[in-house]
Amino acid sequence: MLTASDIASMRATQVSALPDVGTILRPTVSPDAAGGASTSWTADSETVACRVHAGLERNARQTLAEKVAVEATHTVTVPVGTDIDETCKLAVSGRTFEVLWVPDREEWHTAVQCAAKETR
Repeated sequence: MLTASDIASMRATQVSALPDVGTILRPTVSPDAAGGASTSWTADSETVACRVHAGLERNARQTLAEKVAVEATHTVTVPVGTDIDETCKLAVSGRTFEVLWVPDREEWHTAVQCAAKETR
């Protein structure tokens, strides 16, 4: 059986294998004069280690079958504990990815693989 120390060690190894650095962007919605709203994006002050992979991992395809699989173009992997959800975007090396799905996080996960689509 894996101990907490084993899982912490595996997570540290996983983080060291993430080759990219990204910035999480969070939405701020402001009402406009016409009764609608506009959304602006604010960057978190800290960056996050990540890996961007074109395509979806097999388990994500199965989970997302009807939700967002048609839209998702990339898998973005971030460390466990990263504050990221479906309202966020992630900026990596001049590219921006809209987060479409974040899996439930289990205590034994070593990383989180999010489904995303690149925005232009």
